[in-house]
Amino acid sequence: MFKQLLMGVNARNRTSVTPLQLTLFALLFALSTGGSCYYVSNQNAYFIHGLKLAGDNFLAGDWLASLPSPLPVFDQILRLLYITMGEKGFLVGYVFSMGVLGFGLMAISLRTFPLHRSVVQLGLFLVGLQFIFSALFSKLLIMATVTSKGQLLFTSGMAWQRLTTTGFEPASFGVGLVVALYLFISHRVYAAVFVTLLTCTLHTGLLLTSSLTVAAFLWILWREKGWSWRRLIGLMLFAALFIAPVVIYVVINFGGESAEITQRARAFLAFKYIPYHVDARYWVSWETAWYLFLMTTATYLVGRGTLRSFFLMLLLLGGGLSVVQYITRDPLLGLMFPWRASSYLVPLSSALILAWIVDRLPQMAPGLFKKSRRRAMLGVLLVFSMLLVGSGLYRMQSAVQQGEQGPDVDLMRHIRQHRTALDHYLVPQTQPMDRLRLYAGVPVYVNAKSHPFGNQAVLTWWDRGERVKAFYGQLPAGGCFSPEEVQEAFGVTHVVVETEKRLQCPKRCESYRNTDYVLYALAQCVGSGEPVNR
Repeated sequence: MFKQLLMGVNARNRTSVTPLQLTLFALLFALSTGGSCYYVSNQNAYFIHGLKLAGDNFLAGDWLASLPSPLPVFDQILRLLYITMGEKGFLVGYVFSMGVLGFGLMAISLRTFPLHRSVVQLGLFLVGLQFIFSALFSKLLIMATVTSKGQLLFTSGMAWQRLTTTGFEPASFGVGLVVALYLFISHRVYAAVFVTLLTCTLHTGLLLTSSLTVAAFLWILWREKGWSWRRLIGLMLFAALFIAPVVIYVVINFGGESAEITQRARAFLAFKYIPYHVDARYWVSWETAWYLFLMTTATYLVGRGTLRSFFLMLLLLGGGLSVVQYITRDPLLGLMFPWRASSYLVPLSSALILAWIVDRLPQMAPGLFKKSRRRAMLGVLLVFSMLLVGSGLYRMQSAVQQGEQGPDVDLMRHIRQHRTALDHYLVPQTQPMDRLRLYAGVPVYVNAKSHPFGNQAVLTWWDRGERVKAFYGQLPAGGCFSPEEVQEAFGVTHVVVETEKRLQCPKRCESYRNTDYVLYALAQCVGSGEPVNR
């Protein structure tokens, strides 16, 4: 099967693998990347609506979950995965998205460079591609650069925008843009536009990136393919048909506030909360220069043709808008992420540069391709491929196991086992508590990682966070907070406090304690009566 997969390219340099063979490579690629699946990083912000729809929790009473979702289609996918497979469904979604990425990178590279001439040559490329995106290579890069950002040097875009996330996230759907490009260079124009716009339907944060991708398609069709204005207008109407619902949904649900509120919220998100993603001045660094080097090198190596034109157009459009944002510091433009196209151009550039190198290996090292060594080379490649899969599975398993251990997990497990529909929690604004809402399936007053998307809601969320920080910052050492005042101020039923605060609350107030956290049940503190609701 492995040899058949490697030979699955015909003389016209188009992939001709069977669905089973294609699935095999995509699976090997995906499993090599590693990753985790239980409520990490941005999952804490994007999973709440989908999990609320899935049920098996009390998130319907959560303030954040009551707001409009920025990702309604993703919510339904999340709901389907959860009700059919539980939390392991998130891992399935991650593996699927990485498999799609592997297919797209492979297909574009093999269409650009004639690696079908030798089974060994093709094998070197595919296993090399698997290696670049593997958990093993990520670890080696971290060791070489002595920084966690080192693992992103070949797979991430500018401003730390990337497709190869640590788990199943909306950003993972950006892999659709790689597939769309493959469809476009394969002369399936309408399919390419459809997949491009499907991508931003799944993740509205890719709206501008998808629009720039379609704009590049239109330019190439007009300037190089000789399409008439009539055909171009027809394609634009086709695109408008699919992008209109996304734009309308965003405007209806996240527009409408006053200009002052809108400007304040945008400025806060852009320059205070996530400046490393939004403000171009923040991420002008050697990493950005490296990403530009990869993209410009790939643009040169692919030679004249559609692919070079596409790279040039996106670099011009995305780069131009990035320069405008750098000069003007416009928060709206920054929050539309004009540089986000680099999140798929950089991985594609890495794949294309690798393909170019392998394409020239027969001239550089002809001994590798002798018939007498073919069987041995294929054996080595197969063993190395399995090693990469093993390293990916090991990292995946380790991440899941680490996510299920620790005092914070013990606390959240206790909450999940004893939760009721009336419960509402006040938690510290610390990283371990970011995922309590999702892990335990209970409403939380606010946490630092999960923010809303409406302008007024963003300001309300920030104000809630500041109030919580003030509360925890003023807790009296050796004393106790006032349960009645906490109920009145926050409308919660339970309070989580880190044991380092050394509070001396009555034992009857404690619902749970471990080495790092104490859980106080306010109803037990006030002595009688029902706890105050939200």
